[in-house]
Amino acid sequence: FEYLSDGVAVDGQPCALAANGAAGVYFATTKGVGLCAKGDPAAAKVEVFKSTMWDPTKIVHVSAHSMVVAGAKDGVVRVLDPATLAETKALPPHRGEITALAATTTTLAAGDADRDIKLYALPGLDLKLHSIWRFHTSRVTDLAFRPHEGGGADYLASTASDETIYVWSIDKPHDVPVKFDFAHKDGVTALAWIDEAHLLSAGNDANALKWKPL
Repeated sequence: FEYLSDGVAVDGQPCALAANGAAGVYFATTKGVGLCAKGDPAAAKVEVFKSTMWDPTKIVHVSAHSMVVAGAKDGVVRVLDPATLAETKALPPHRGEITALAATTTTLAAGDADRDIKLYALPGLDLKLHSIWRFHTSRVTDLAFRPHEGGGADYLASTASDETIYVWSIDKPHDVPVKFDFAHKDGVTALAWIDEAHLLSAGNDANALKWKPL
C-alpha cells in the first residue's frame, strides 16, 4: 500500500466517513459535514463544507434514494441535501447521542448512547421499531445489515462497548436474537458482513474475528 495524496485539510476533527461512488466521500467532523470530491487522489479537495449548530457524530449515504443522513450528539437524526448538505428534515430525538448509523434500500438503523436501536422506513423515514432492541448494557458502537438480494436486508448485527454482538431478525423483531458474549475484551468497535453467512468484528483488544451467526 502507498499514500495517494498528502491528505485533505478539513475544519474540525473527522469523526465519520460515507463513500459515494459517483461523487466522492461524505464526511462528518466536530464542526460540520462535507463532501470530498472524487477525482485525482493527488489533487483531492473539499468540494462542499457545511458548518452546523449541532455536533455531528455519524454520517451515511443512501444512494438508492439520493439521501445523506447524519447523526449528532443531541440525539437527532437529520436528512441532508446530497449536493449542498443543507438540512432538509430532522427526526424526533433519541434519548442519547447517535453513535451508529447503517442503511439499506428500505431501512435506516440508528443506534445511540442510551442503548436503543431504532429502525426507520426509507425513503419516508417513518419509525418502524424502537425500545425493543435494548439488550446492550452500554452505548451501541456499530450496526451492520446483512447483505440481501435486491439491496434490502433481513438481519441487523449490532455491537457495543459491553463486549457483546447481537444479530436481530428484521422480519421478526420480537424473536430472541443471536448473541455472542465477550466477543472482544474492552468492547467491540466495528462490524461488517463478509457475505450472507459470515460476520467480521473488530475490537479494542486489537483483534478481528470472524463469526457464523446464522
